[in-house]
Amino acid sequence: MNNYPKESAGKKAISNIPVCHAKDSLGIIKENIVKNSKDIETFNYIYVLDDEKKLKGIFSIKKLFSGKDNLLAEEIMDKNIVFAHPYTDQERVAVLAIKNNIKAVPVIKKDGIFLGVVPSDTILDILHQEHTEDMLLSAGIYKKDNFSDASAGALAKIRLPWLIVGLFGGIIAAQIITYFESTLSEKIILASFIPLILYISNSVAIQTQTLYIRNLAMSTFSQKNYFLKELKVSLIIGLVLSSIIFLAFIATSQGVLIATILSTSILITITIAIFMATTITWTLFKIKMDPALGSGPFGTIITDITSLLIYFFVASVFLSYNI
Repeated sequence: MNNYPKESAGKKAISNIPVCHAKDSLGIIKENIVKNSKDIETFNYIYVLDDEKKLKGIFSIKKLFSGKDNLLAEEIMDKNIVFAHPYTDQERVAVLAIKNNIKAVPVIKKDGIFLGVVPSDTILDILHQEHTEDMLLSAGIYKKDNFSDASAGALAKIRLPWLIVGLFGGIIAAQIITYFESTLSEKIILASFIPLILYISNSVAIQTQTLYIRNLAMSTFSQKNYFLKELKVSLIIGLVLSSIIFLAFIATSQGVLIATILSTSILITITIAIFMATTITWTLFKIKMDPALGSGPFGTIITDITSLLIYFFVASVFLSYNI
């Protein structure tokens, strides 16, 4: 199993586990477990194998000790087996365990040969590791080593790359604002709503990416149907929030023009933000990069620049026609 990738089911599997033959009686299985207890690493389940070492069924320790000694393993085993292949990614293994409410995940080769199981303590370690990795990626940090012992220079080196990218993104955003200076000078109040536009677009994008990443990890689904559903979601959210903004501004006598510019900008921005968030996450997933990166600085920069362009374009159009 040492030849499998570092973060694969084959690498994480252990083989010192309780196994038996389908024709073994529960009495014999109990004796064998007691006899070999010092060498067994996990006692959650008994794995039933045939003569070719293929997994035929599973039953719990509780079933073993609550059953009569003359019963055979094949009489009490569960044949509906949830399993992983040796090259299955460790995150997928953890998801299988959670989704199916099992304490350990069997690892089976394509020819059906049983390799071992990924035990519960390893699954917990995987969940912690993947959660930490996703959290770091969302902050634009790739390295997963222990940071407490790292030097100031090493920590700065880890954190700087995406911050530099973000810096240039901020410069581009500033240039966009400068380019539309005439629009702002005509209605200076528009400048005060830039943070609102950026907040709404980023919040919607992060929500979309988080849900999409979860769906990618938890199950397989039709990408086309998912995109269509997200489009509907974006329209619903956009219409609700833009309507609230429009009515709020009318109610506070801010003027129909400003209310129209803001509500229209928010409707378009939300729709584009959801589309871009889904597209970025899907693209990263397809090129074998961690989709969590899309919810970090990379996604934020793109969302900010796009939102500003939409906001100022809408403002320019409405102001040019003096609506």
